[in-house]
Amino acid sequence: MATPAAIEVELINFVEALAPSAKLTPKEAGAFLRVSQSTLERWRRDGSGPEYIQSGGQGARGTNQAVRYRKQSLIDWEAAHTVKSSMQAAIRKGQM
Repeated sequence: MATPAAIEVELINFVEALAPSAKLTPKEAGAFLRVSQSTLERWRRDGSGPEYIQSGGQGARGTNQAVRYRKQSLIDWEAAHTVKSSMQAAIRKGQM
């Protein structure tokens, strides 16, 4: 039986091999970014995370609508949040 860590590595390898146009589930997107699904959920709520696709038409109700992330959106978001120093990170966060 595979360990949770081995399963996570397998998922990461699977996602890494996908085309940039692939649409990922929150679990796959979290593995790609190395964050939890709850972190992605918080980022969706506060608008600080990567762009995502949510199903459901105008007036749709409920929170059970499918969410997907384009792999390229994750790559772009990650690149936009890359810093070269802790000083640059602090400035970006408004701490300086």
